[in-house]
Amino acid sequence: MVTSVLVGLAGTEYAEAVVETAVNLAQHHHAPLTAITALNLHALRNVGPVPPGAGLAAQELREYRVQVTQESIDAAIQHFEMRCQDAGVAYQVLREERDSPYDFLASQSRYHDLTVLSLRNIFEYDSRLPGETEASVTLARLIAAGVRPILAVSPKYRPVRRVFAAYSGSMESAATLRRFLQLRPYTGYELCLATFEMDPQRSQRLLDHAAAYCRRHGVEAETVHIPHTARDHLLQEATQRGADLIVLGNSAKNLLLRQVLGETALQAIRESEIPLFLSQ
Repeated sequence: MVTSVLVGLAGTEYAEAVVETAVNLAQHHHAPLTAITALNLHALRNVGPVPPGAGLAAQELREYRVQVTQESIDAAIQHFEMRCQDAGVAYQVLREERDSPYDFLASQSRYHDLTVLSLRNIFEYDSRLPGETEASVTLARLIAAGVRPILAVSPKYRPVRRVFAAYSGSMESAATLRRFLQLRPYTGYELCLATFEMDPQRSQRLLDHAAAYCRRHGVEAETVHIPHTARDHLLQEATQRGADLIVLGNSAKNLLLRQVLGETALQAIRESEIPLFLSQ
């Protein structure tokens, strides 16, 4: 059961879908919403090296970037407040300016059951590691900081009628599925449990056990074994089955981000157009 929802607001193309997802969850569970924004002024004002004589132009660019970002965030907050008022949902807005927006979001997530964020462009002007996308770095840092579970939504809002859960039998994968079933963010959906690239007999045993666990939570699950790798075929399979949400744990690898999210989850974050439920 969801008793409170944290909403990460940003002035991007994801804002409307994030708000709609959060409001619908709040209505369904009679839960209050807490929306937060964290404006990184230091990053916004960093325009790189300034050539001699270009100081005025650089200052104008800094002011322009801050103004545009503040206006887009203001618009997102206004839309959020109006949507909550129309839906009769209790809400509050927390707005801060700080260099590390991760800390603010992580601190607030301690007191909420679920955090709703955009699938990409979470903090539009944040720094990143070489070779990594902003989305993968942000979500990895947030999950590593204890922000879980996360519902990462796509640019267009979609009601959840079909859920596709990738299941590997790992503790992380099992914990994610268990958390989704215990939290019960949605009801009345069709669930498909899928294993990837493993011995068919082992797959059947894992799927039978997982399906029985789902049944104890009142959810009948279709099961399927896919002989290909999850990294290369998860999104394709979920799309072909009309999934509105992917439930995804991890299988930790050795590199920093893969330790937190897993290779398959990172791939899904970079490429998915389907919302993701991430818990481990």
